[in-house]
Amino acid sequence: VTVSVLYCESMRLASAVAALCLVSAVCASIGASRRGGAGVSRAPRMTHASIPASRAGALGHPGTANCTELFFTQRLDHYSQDVNAPTYQQRYFYCVPAGINWTPNSPIFFYTGNECNVELYVNMTGLMWENAAQFNAVLVFAEHRYFGKSLPFPGQDMPPVDKLRWLTSDQALEDYANMIYTLKKEWSSPDSAVIAFGGSYGGMLASWFRIKFPGTVDGSIAGSAPIVNFEDMTPAYPADAFAKVVTHDATAAGGATAGCADNVRQSWSDISTLAATSAGRATLSEVFRTCKPIETQDDVDALVNYASACLPNMAMSSYPYPSSYLLLGGAGILPAYPMRVGCKHLGGNFSSPEERLRGFMDLILVYYNATGDFTCLNPESTVNHATAVTDYLWGYLSCATMLMPYGQNGVTDMFPANPWSLSAAVANCVSQYNVSSAVAWPKTQYGGWGVADWGSNIVFSNGGLDPWRPGGITTSRTPNVTTIIIPDVGHHIDLMFSDPADTPAIKAARALEVEKIGEWIAAKKQQSRK
Repeated sequence: VTVSVLYCESMRLASAVAALCLVSAVCASIGASRRGGAGVSRAPRMTHASIPASRAGALGHPGTANCTELFFTQRLDHYSQDVNAPTYQQRYFYCVPAGINWTPNSPIFFYTGNECNVELYVNMTGLMWENAAQFNAVLVFAEHRYFGKSLPFPGQDMPPVDKLRWLTSDQALEDYANMIYTLKKEWSSPDSAVIAFGGSYGGMLASWFRIKFPGTVDGSIAGSAPIVNFEDMTPAYPADAFAKVVTHDATAAGGATAGCADNVRQSWSDISTLAATSAGRATLSEVFRTCKPIETQDDVDALVNYASACLPNMAMSSYPYPSSYLLLGGAGILPAYPMRVGCKHLGGNFSSPEERLRGFMDLILVYYNATGDFTCLNPESTVNHATAVTDYLWGYLSCATMLMPYGQNGVTDMFPANPWSLSAAVANCVSQYNVSSAVAWPKTQYGGWGVADWGSNIVFSNGGLDPWRPGGITTSRTPNVTTIIIPDVGHHIDLMFSDPADTPAIKAARALEVEKIGEWIAAKKQQSRK
């Protein structure tokens, strides 16, 4: 069933309830389109800006302080029957929200952890916290293997490549299924309804969890889950779709100042022209206020990569209120609709390349000066240990079984031309990880577009301004799968805590999700009576 949120606004507004960003402000930067080798475009990583646990309490929302941190023994390889097979300790948080009097066989809300520290999701997944009391549900937030404290090899947050072979989505799903099976057994609750929640990669996992383990999870809320953003899909996923949506968000049609996207596109040519001479490179250093002079082509390339890297994050952060989501390191705050704010500096016509580039600098400073203490631009500053760890692990996860096409053509998008090349990407994976990419894995394992025909008890939600939307399920041909497109917002805003600035469409999306959760729980109770 494909449901227009615009329809839901009038039908369900009175009962609208609330919500989370993949949670709301979460892990290490999304690091858009970094080079994975010469001529290789890599899809933006799907993690999020880190928000310290202490800040969650400052926002007045429940979080880790309201939970118990626990560890669960998991097999490292769920497909090995070796009696001496190695195990690891998987972290999870058990939370009993206010007003809950949980008894055996009551519902369980289960978060399918993403590619970073699970505390971030505990602190930001408002949809679970704010609706638990209505269903008398406890919350379980499971951390994804290899991330946070769930390290298969203690003390090694970046283990050597030969120890990464168990870092796959299917092993993670086996972890979650095993955890639920064991907890329900320990809690004497065989009839508890289990509802999975997740956004972005976590949303992919939540949907795949329902697809692969329908006897374990009774329904899934999958926010901004690009499960068809892969090779070998029918119909094919267009590799330049992500960049096109980012570009749309910088146009008048996307709510930004007219001319902004065109001026961004022209800025790359301006940089290239100025970079050809020493005087021009000095101008670039002055305009972009770089921490060290731009002197070499590598310096120019680093500037271009750095300047373009924040644009997808700004598009994904298209929220009607200020947000810390998708900020590197979690410091600072972005204004509501940061792309629109930045584009105010880059609309219209400019008298010279230097003037246009100054406007472009002001645009990217909306992101890079979110803390308000900017001194100079350092194109190397996107890399710290936390982002390095996530880049390394996500790179392997992507290369091994989740290779996501990503390209830029510089014509229908505003980015420097860098078209997708599957052969180059596969070769890069061999070079970096010595792994042969299982390109068709997502389709053969999880069915791709087919879930829109035969899936059940899944809600797929997407923001109209979210660059990941083209890779998601946005229409359905079965009444058992619900799709929601929330106009004029970015990345899985429906999973966030509710906010006074939430639009009617956001409220309606959450109301529909809660309605579906109620139906799934009721169906489970009915089934249990038989």
